[in-house]
Amino acid sequence: MLVVALLIFLGTMVAAGVVGTRAKARFFLLLMESHEDLYDALGRPPIWVNTSFSQGWQIQRLVFSDEPTLCSEAEAARRHLRMVTVAVIVALVAEMAFLMWSFGRFLRLAA
Repeated sequence: MLVVALLIFLGTMVAAGVVGTRAKARFFLLLMESHEDLYDALGRPPIWVNTSFSQGWQIQRLVFSDEPTLCSEAEAARRHLRMVTVAVIVALVAEMAFLMWSFGRFLRLAA
C-alpha cells in the first residue's frame, strides 16, 4: 500500500508540473505580447524556471489579484493559471494525507 501511495504521489507531482508549466507558459507569453510593461515590472521572468523567491511571489500575487489590468485573453489565462494552482495544492494536500495514512498503516502492519 505504501508503494502504491508513493507512486500515486509521484504521478501527481509529474502531472502537476506538466499542467502547471503549460498554464504558466501561456500566461507569460500573453503578458509578453499584450502587457510588456507589466512583464518588465515583474523582472521579465523566464517561462520555464523561477529565478528567485521574490519574483515567484510577485507572479503569484499577480495571478491571485483581482486587478482588471489585463486584456480579456490574458485575464482568461490568469483565471486558468489560478484554477490550476489551487487544484494542484488541493491534490498535493490530499496526496500527503493519503501517504501519511498509508505509512501509518504500514507501521502498524510491520509491528
